[in-house]
Amino acid sequence: MTTKKQEKTWVHYYLKSTSGVVGAVLVLLMMIISICAAFGWTTHDPLAQNPMDALQGPSSTYWFGTDQFGRDVFSRAMDGMRRSMTVSIVAVGIAGFIGVFLGVLGGFLGKWLDGFVVRLSDVIFAFPAILLALAIVNSLGNSWIDTSLAIAIVYTPIFIRVARGPVLTIKELDYVKSVRVLGFSSPRILMSHMLPNVLAPILVQIALSMSWAILTESGLSFLGLGTQPPDASLGLMVSEAQPMAAFAWWTLVAPSVFITLVVVGLNLVGDGLRDSLTYLAAPPYFYETLRRELAAAERNKSRLALIRFQLLPNIPENESLYEAAILAFAELLKGITRLEDLCARLGRFEFTMIVNAQIDVAGAIAERVQSSWLESNFLCEAFVISANGKESPLEILNRLDSAPALKAP
Repeated sequence: MTTKKQEKTWVHYYLKSTSGVVGAVLVLLMMIISICAAFGWTTHDPLAQNPMDALQGPSSTYWFGTDQFGRDVFSRAMDGMRRSMTVSIVAVGIAGFIGVFLGVLGGFLGKWLDGFVVRLSDVIFAFPAILLALAIVNSLGNSWIDTSLAIAIVYTPIFIRVARGPVLTIKELDYVKSVRVLGFSSPRILMSHMLPNVLAPILVQIALSMSWAILTESGLSFLGLGTQPPDASLGLMVSEAQPMAAFAWWTLVAPSVFITLVVVGLNLVGDGLRDSLTYLAAPPYFYETLRRELAAAERNKSRLALIRFQLLPNIPENESLYEAAILAFAELLKGITRLEDLCARLGRFEFTMIVNAQIDVAGAIAERVQSSWLESNFLCEAFVISANGKESPLEILNRLDSAPALKAP
Protein backbone atom coordinates (compact mmCIF):
# COMPACT_ATOMS: atom_id res chain seq x y z
CA MET A 1 0.00 0.00 0.00
CA THR A 2 1.76 3.14 -1.20
CA THR A 3 0.21 6.39 -0.06
CA LYS A 4 0.17 9.50 -2.20
CA LYS A 5 0.56 11.53 0.96
CA GLN A 6 4.28 10.84 0.94
CA GLU A 7 4.69 11.94 -2.68
CA LYS A 8 3.28 15.44 -2.30
CA THR A 9 4.94 18.53 -0.89
CA TRP A 10 4.05 20.23 2.35
CA VAL A 11 2.55 23.11 0.34
CA HIS A 12 -0.14 20.74 -0.96
CA TYR A 13 -1.10 19.77 2.58
CA TYR A 14 -0.94 23.36 3.79
CA LEU A 15 -3.43 24.47 1.12
CA LYS A 16 -5.73 21.68 2.31
CA SER A 17 -5.69 23.16 5.82
CA THR A 18 -8.57 25.59 6.31
CA SER A 19 -7.02 27.14 9.40
CA GLY A 20 -3.69 27.53 7.64
CA VAL A 21 -5.21 29.29 4.63
CA VAL A 22 -7.29 31.62 6.81
CA GLY A 23 -4.22 32.43 8.90
CA ALA A 24 -2.13 33.10 5.80
CA VAL A 25 -4.77 35.52 4.49
CA LEU A 26 -4.87 37.41 7.80
CA VAL A 27 -1.08 37.63 8.05
CA LEU A 28 -0.80 38.69 4.41
CA LEU A 29 -3.34 41.45 5.04
CA MET A 30 -1.38 42.72 8.05
CA MET A 31 1.85 42.55 6.05
CA ILE A 32 0.31 44.63 3.27
CA ILE A 33 -0.84 47.18 5.84
CA SER A 34 2.66 47.28 7.34
CA ILE A 35 4.30 47.75 3.93
CA CYS A 36 1.86 50.54 3.05
CA ALA A 37 2.68 52.28 6.34
CA ALA A 38 6.42 51.87 5.73
CA PHE A 39 6.11 53.70 2.40
CA GLY A 40 3.83 56.37 3.86
CA TRP A 41 0.76 55.09 2.02
CA THR A 42 -1.67 55.88 4.83
CA THR A 43 -4.98 57.73 4.72
CA HIS A 44 -3.50 60.54 6.85
CA ASP A 45 -0.21 61.47 8.46
CA PRO A 46 -0.14 59.29 11.63
CA LEU A 47 1.68 62.06 13.57
CA ALA A 48 -0.29 65.06 12.30
CA GLN A 49 -2.41 66.72 15.01
CA ASN A 50 -5.71 68.43 14.15
CA PRO A 51 -7.22 69.80 17.38
CA MET A 52 -10.38 70.90 15.56
CA ASP A 53 -11.10 67.25 14.65
CA ALA A 54 -10.35 65.75 18.09
CA LEU A 55 -12.41 62.70 19.11
CA GLN A 56 -14.48 62.53 15.96
CA GLY A 57 -16.27 59.26 15.37
CA PRO A 58 -15.75 57.02 12.32
CA SER A 59 -16.60 58.74 9.05
CA SER A 60 -15.68 58.73 5.37
CA THR A 61 -12.81 61.11 6.21
CA TYR A 62 -11.57 59.28 9.30
CA TRP A 63 -12.42 55.59 8.88
CA PHE A 64 -11.78 54.72 12.54
CA GLY A 65 -12.27 58.21 13.95
CA THR A 66 -9.69 60.42 15.62
CA ASP A 67 -8.00 60.49 19.02
CA GLN A 68 -7.80 63.27 21.62
CA PHE A 69 -5.26 65.15 19.47
CA GLY A 70 -7.22 64.85 16.25
CA ARG A 71 -4.87 62.22 14.81
CA ASP A 72 -6.33 59.62 12.45
CA VAL A 73 -6.73 56.38 14.44
CA PHE A 74 -6.59 54.10 11.39
CA SER A 75 -3.36 55.66 10.10
CA ARG A 76 -1.77 55.35 13.54
CA ALA A 77 -2.91 51.72 13.77
CA MET A 78 -1.28 51.06 10.38
CA ASP A 79 1.95 52.64 11.58
CA GLY A 80 1.73 50.71 14.86
CA MET A 81 1.31 47.45 12.96
CA ARG A 82 4.41 48.29 10.92
CA ARG A 83 6.39 48.82 14.11
CA SER A 84 5.09 45.61 15.71
CA MET A 85 5.86 43.58 12.60
CA THR A 86 9.36 45.04 12.39
CA VAL A 87 10.12 44.29 16.03
CA SER A 88 8.74 40.73 15.80
CA ILE A 89 10.68 39.90 12.61
CA VAL A 90 13.97 41.25 13.97
CA ALA A 91 13.50 39.70 17.42
CA VAL A 92 12.46 36.27 16.14
CA GLY A 93 15.20 36.37 13.50
CA ILE A 94 17.88 36.95 16.13
CA ALA A 95 16.40 34.45 18.60
CA GLY A 96 15.92 31.83 15.89
CA PHE A 97 19.44 32.12 14.51
CA ILE A 98 21.19 31.96 17.89
CA GLY A 99 18.78 29.41 19.39
CA VAL A 100 18.88 27.00 16.45
CA PHE A 101 22.67 27.27 16.21
CA LEU A 102 23.18 26.49 19.91
CA GLY A 103 20.44 23.84 20.03
CA VAL A 104 21.64 21.91 16.98
CA LEU A 105 25.31 22.16 17.96
CA GLY A 106 24.70 21.20 21.58
CA GLY A 107 22.38 18.31 20.73
CA PHE A 108 24.73 16.93 18.06
CA LEU A 109 28.05 17.28 19.88
CA GLY A 110 26.73 16.63 23.40
CA LYS A 111 29.07 16.51 26.39
CA TRP A 112 29.95 19.81 28.10
CA LEU A 113 28.59 21.97 25.28
CA ASP A 114 25.14 20.41 25.52
CA GLY A 115 25.22 20.80 29.29
CA PHE A 116 26.11 24.48 28.97
CA VAL A 117 23.34 25.11 26.42
CA VAL A 118 20.74 23.35 28.57
CA ARG A 119 21.77 25.23 31.73
CA LEU A 120 21.73 28.55 29.85
CA SER A 121 18.20 27.98 28.59
CA ASP A 122 17.07 26.81 32.04
CA VAL A 123 18.37 30.00 33.65
CA ILE A 124 16.52 32.25 31.20
CA PHE A 125 13.38 30.10 31.43
CA ALA A 126 13.42 30.54 35.21
CA PHE A 127 12.23 34.15 34.78
CA PRO A 128 8.73 35.03 33.56
CA ALA A 129 9.06 36.23 29.96
CA ILE A 130 7.36 39.61 30.36
CA LEU A 131 9.26 40.43 33.58
CA LEU A 132 12.60 39.56 31.99
CA ALA A 133 11.73 41.64 28.93
CA LEU A 134 10.76 44.56 31.19
CA ALA A 135 14.07 44.37 33.02
CA ILE A 136 16.11 44.21 29.81
CA VAL A 137 14.25 47.08 28.12
CA ASN A 138 14.58 49.17 31.26
CA SER A 139 18.34 48.60 31.13
CA LEU A 140 18.87 49.06 27.38
CA GLY A 141 16.42 51.77 26.42
CA ASN A 142 13.08 52.32 24.69
CA SER A 143 14.00 52.26 21.01
CA TRP A 144 12.57 49.56 18.73
CA ILE A 145 16.04 48.02 18.45
CA ASP A 146 16.31 47.74 22.24
CA THR A 147 12.84 46.19 22.37
CA SER A 148 13.80 43.71 19.65
CA LEU A 149 16.97 42.68 21.52
CA ALA A 150 15.04 42.23 24.77
CA ILE A 151 12.44 39.99 23.12
CA ALA A 152 15.17 38.07 21.28
CA ILE A 153 16.96 37.28 24.56
CA VAL A 154 13.71 36.08 26.12
CA TYR A 155 12.78 33.78 23.20
CA THR A 156 16.22 32.33 22.39
CA PRO A 157 15.84 29.41 24.89
CA ILE A 158 12.62 28.35 23.16
CA PHE A 159 14.45 27.88 19.87
CA ILE A 160 17.29 26.09 21.67
CA ARG A 161 14.91 23.47 23.00
CA VAL A 162 12.90 23.18 19.81
CA ALA A 163 16.06 22.53 17.76
CA ARG A 164 17.86 20.36 20.32
CA GLY A 165 15.05 17.81 20.87
CA PRO A 166 14.80 16.53 17.26
CA VAL A 167 18.60 16.45 16.91
CA LEU A 168 18.91 14.13 19.92
CA THR A 169 16.53 11.71 18.19
CA ILE A 170 17.79 12.06 14.61
CA LYS A 171 21.48 11.57 15.42
CA GLU A 172 20.70 8.07 16.73
CA LEU A 173 18.89 6.95 13.55
CA ASP A 174 20.54 4.34 11.33
CA TYR A 175 21.12 6.57 8.32
CA VAL A 176 23.01 9.13 10.42
CA LYS A 177 25.14 6.39 11.96
CA SER A 178 25.81 5.11 8.44
CA VAL A 179 27.14 8.41 7.14
CA ARG A 180 29.37 8.64 10.20
CA VAL A 181 30.82 5.25 9.34
CA LEU A 182 31.34 6.42 5.75
CA GLY A 183 33.56 9.18 7.08
CA PHE A 184 31.32 12.22 6.62
CA SER A 185 32.58 15.20 8.61
CA SER A 186 30.50 16.66 11.44
CA PRO A 187 29.84 19.96 9.60
CA ARG A 188 28.62 18.03 6.56
CA ILE A 189 26.32 15.86 8.67
CA LEU A 190 24.96 18.96 10.42
CA MET A 191 24.26 20.82 7.17
CA SER A 192 23.03 17.86 5.10
CA HIS A 193 21.14 15.77 7.63
CA MET A 194 20.49 17.67 10.85
CA LEU A 195 19.33 21.12 9.76
CA PRO A 196 16.92 19.92 7.04
CA ASN A 197 15.26 17.55 9.49
CA VAL A 198 14.75 20.14 12.23
CA LEU A 199 13.37 22.70 9.78
CA ALA A 200 9.74 21.68 10.32
CA PRO A 201 9.50 22.47 14.06
CA ILE A 202 11.57 25.61 13.52
CA LEU A 203 9.12 26.97 10.93
CA VAL A 204 6.19 26.32 13.25
CA GLN A 205 8.03 27.96 16.13
CA ILE A 206 8.83 31.03 14.03
CA ALA A 207 5.12 31.62 13.37
CA LEU A 208 4.18 31.12 17.03
CA SER A 209 7.06 33.23 18.32
CA MET A 210 6.18 36.11 16.01
CA SER A 211 2.69 36.24 17.51
CA TRP A 212 4.12 36.20 21.04
CA ALA A 213 6.69 38.85 20.09
CA ILE A 214 3.92 41.15 18.86
CA LEU A 215 2.03 40.65 22.12
CA THR A 216 5.20 41.29 24.13
CA GLU A 217 6.03 44.45 22.18
CA SER A 218 2.46 45.68 22.62
CA GLY A 219 2.60 44.87 26.34
CA LEU A 220 5.86 46.76 26.81
CA SER A 221 4.49 49.81 24.98
CA PHE A 222 1.27 49.57 26.98
CA LEU A 223 3.33 49.78 30.18
CA GLY A 224 5.32 52.74 28.85
CA LEU A 225 8.61 50.91 28.28
CA GLY A 226 8.39 50.39 24.53
CA THR A 227 7.56 52.91 21.86
CA GLN A 228 7.29 56.44 23.24
CA PRO A 229 4.87 59.21 22.17
CA PRO A 230 4.27 60.68 19.69
CA ASP A 231 5.25 57.58 17.69
CA ALA A 232 2.49 55.06 17.12
CA SER A 233 2.38 51.62 18.70
CA LEU A 234 -0.59 49.30 19.05
CA GLY A 235 0.05 48.78 22.76
CA LEU A 236 0.55 52.50 23.35
CA MET A 237 -2.68 53.26 21.48
CA VAL A 238 -4.59 50.83 23.70
CA SER A 239 -3.07 52.46 26.79
CA GLU A 240 -4.00 55.97 25.64
CA ALA A 241 -7.51 54.87 24.66
CA GLN A 242 -8.39 53.29 28.00
CA PRO A 243 -9.51 56.50 29.76
CA MET A 244 -11.66 57.41 26.74
CA ALA A 245 -13.17 53.99 26.06
CA ALA A 246 -16.57 54.94 27.53
CA PHE A 247 -17.18 57.94 25.24
CA ALA A 248 -14.67 57.39 22.38
CA TRP A 249 -14.80 53.64 21.89
CA TRP A 250 -13.37 53.85 18.36
CA THR A 251 -9.93 54.84 19.70
CA LEU A 252 -9.72 51.37 21.28
CA VAL A 253 -11.21 49.35 18.44
CA ALA A 254 -8.58 49.79 15.71
CA PRO A 255 -5.45 48.78 17.71
CA SER A 256 -7.32 45.96 19.44
CA VAL A 257 -8.62 44.57 16.14
CA PHE A 258 -5.17 44.78 14.53
CA ILE A 259 -3.52 42.97 17.45
CA THR A 260 -6.21 40.28 17.45
CA LEU A 261 -6.08 39.68 13.70
CA VAL A 262 -2.29 39.39 13.44
CA VAL A 263 -1.94 37.18 16.56
CA VAL A 264 -4.78 34.87 15.52
CA GLY A 265 -3.45 34.78 11.96
CA LEU A 266 0.08 33.82 13.01
CA ASN A 267 -1.22 31.09 15.33
CA LEU A 268 -3.38 29.68 12.54
CA VAL A 269 -0.36 29.73 10.23
CA GLY A 270 1.55 27.79 12.88
CA ASP A 271 -1.26 25.23 13.10
CA GLY A 272 -1.34 24.88 9.32
CA LEU A 273 2.42 24.44 9.12
CA ARG A 274 2.43 21.85 11.88
CA ASP A 275 -0.29 19.78 10.20
CA SER A 276 1.25 20.03 6.72
CA LEU A 277 4.87 19.40 7.72
CA THR A 278 4.07 16.09 9.44
CA TYR A 279 3.28 14.55 6.02
CA LEU A 280 1.01 12.10 7.85
CA ALA A 281 -2.42 11.03 6.68
CA ALA A 282 -5.40 12.99 7.98
CA PRO A 283 -8.12 11.05 9.87
CA PRO A 284 -10.65 10.87 6.93
CA TYR A 285 -8.03 9.44 4.57
CA PHE A 286 -6.83 7.02 7.24
CA TYR A 287 -10.33 5.67 7.95
CA GLU A 288 -11.05 5.19 4.25
CA THR A 289 -7.70 3.45 3.73
CA LEU A 290 -8.30 1.20 6.73
CA ARG A 291 -11.68 0.17 5.30
CA ARG A 292 -10.11 -0.69 1.93
CA GLU A 293 -7.20 -2.57 3.49
CA LEU A 294 -9.51 -4.63 5.69
CA ALA A 295 -11.55 -5.62 2.63
CA ALA A 296 -8.38 -6.49 0.71
CA ALA A 297 -7.01 -8.53 3.63
CA GLU A 298 -10.25 -10.50 3.85
CA ARG A 299 -10.35 -11.04 0.09
CA ASN A 300 -6.68 -12.05 -0.27
CA LYS A 301 -6.39 -13.83 3.08
CA SER A 302 -3.41 -11.58 3.90
CA ARG A 303 -2.18 -10.29 7.23
CA LEU A 304 -2.83 -6.82 8.61
CA ALA A 305 -1.80 -5.21 11.89
CA LEU A 306 -2.29 -1.83 13.55
CA ILE A 307 0.03 0.13 15.84
CA ARG A 308 -1.01 3.06 18.00
CA PHE A 309 1.60 5.37 19.49
CA GLN A 310 0.69 7.70 22.32
CA LEU A 311 3.04 10.47 23.50
CA LEU A 312 2.69 11.26 27.18
CA PRO A 313 4.16 14.65 28.17
CA ASN A 314 5.67 14.73 31.64
CA ILE A 315 6.31 18.47 31.71
CA PRO A 316 3.98 21.43 32.41
CA GLU A 317 2.05 22.54 29.35
CA ASN A 318 4.36 24.36 26.97
CA GLU A 319 2.97 24.96 23.49
CA SER A 320 6.40 25.37 21.90
CA LEU A 321 7.80 22.12 23.26
CA TYR A 322 4.55 20.27 22.51
CA GLU A 323 4.60 21.36 18.86
CA ALA A 324 8.29 20.47 18.54
CA ALA A 325 7.67 17.00 20.01
CA ILE A 326 4.78 16.32 17.60
CA LEU A 327 6.87 17.26 14.58
CA ALA A 328 9.95 15.39 15.81
CA PHE A 329 7.92 12.23 16.38
CA ALA A 330 6.32 12.57 12.94
CA GLU A 331 9.81 12.90 11.45
CA LEU A 332 10.87 9.74 13.27
CA LEU A 333 7.86 7.83 11.93
CA LYS A 334 8.57 9.00 8.38
CA GLY A 335 12.06 7.54 8.62
CA ILE A 336 10.82 4.17 9.89
CA THR A 337 7.48 3.68 8.09
CA ARG A 338 7.70 1.32 5.11
CA LEU A 339 6.26 2.37 1.73
CA GLU A 340 3.55 -0.29 1.91
CA ASP A 341 2.34 0.98 5.30
CA LEU A 342 0.41 4.10 6.25
CA CYS A 343 0.80 6.31 9.30
CA ALA A 344 -1.69 8.94 10.42
CA ARG A 345 -2.08 11.43 13.24
CA LEU A 346 -5.53 10.95 14.77
CA GLY A 347 -5.14 13.10 17.88
CA ARG A 348 -2.82 15.72 19.27
CA PHE A 349 -0.38 13.13 20.66
CA GLU A 350 -1.87 10.03 19.01
CA PHE A 351 -0.37 8.36 15.92
CA THR A 352 -1.70 5.20 14.28
CA MET A 353 -0.03 2.98 11.68
CA ILE A 354 -1.51 0.37 9.33
CA VAL A 355 1.06 -2.39 8.78
CA ASN A 356 0.69 -4.88 5.92
CA ALA A 357 2.34 -7.73 7.79
CA GLN A 358 1.92 -10.09 10.68
CA ILE A 359 1.67 -8.80 14.22
CA ASP A 360 5.27 -9.77 15.06
CA VAL A 361 6.53 -7.43 12.29
CA ALA A 362 4.31 -4.66 13.64
CA GLY A 363 5.66 -5.33 17.11
CA ALA A 364 9.23 -5.03 15.85
CA ILE A 365 8.39 -1.70 14.18
CA ALA A 366 6.81 -0.42 17.39
CA GLU A 367 9.85 -1.43 19.44
CA ARG A 368 12.16 0.27 16.97
CA VAL A 369 10.18 3.50 17.20
CA GLN A 370 10.21 3.38 21.00
CA SER A 371 13.94 2.69 21.18
CA SER A 372 14.68 5.50 18.69
CA TRP A 373 12.60 8.07 20.57
CA LEU A 374 15.00 9.80 22.96
CA GLU A 375 12.93 12.79 24.08
CA SER A 376 12.78 12.29 27.85
CA ASN A 377 10.03 14.90 28.31
CA PHE A 378 7.58 12.79 26.29
CA LEU A 379 7.11 9.10 27.03
CA CYS A 380 6.11 6.93 24.07
CA GLU A 381 3.59 4.13 24.61
CA ALA A 382 2.89 1.62 21.83
CA PHE A 383 -0.12 -0.66 21.31
CA VAL A 384 -0.24 -3.41 18.67
CA ILE A 385 -3.08 -5.64 17.48
CA SER A 386 -3.71 -8.01 14.58
CA ALA A 387 -6.57 -6.84 12.35
CA ASN A 388 -9.42 -9.12 11.42
CA GLY A 389 -10.94 -8.44 7.99
CA LYS A 390 -14.38 -9.39 9.27
CA GLU A 391 -14.38 -6.50 11.77
CA SER A 392 -15.44 -2.97 10.93
CA PRO A 393 -12.88 -0.14 11.17
CA LEU A 394 -14.64 1.19 14.26
CA GLU A 395 -14.52 -2.19 16.01
CA ILE A 396 -10.81 -2.57 15.26
CA LEU A 397 -9.97 0.94 16.46
CA ASN A 398 -11.95 0.36 19.66
CA ARG A 399 -9.99 -2.86 20.22
CA LEU A 400 -6.75 -0.98 19.55
CA ASP A 401 -7.70 1.64 22.16
CA SER A 402 -8.19 -1.06 24.80
CA ALA A 403 -5.08 -3.10 23.91
CA PRO A 404 -2.34 -3.41 26.55
CA ALA A 405 0.75 -1.26 26.06
CA LEU A 406 3.98 -2.89 24.92
CA LYS A 407 6.81 -2.94 27.39
CA ALA A 408 9.32 -0.23 26.58
CA PRO A 409 12.60 -1.69 25.25
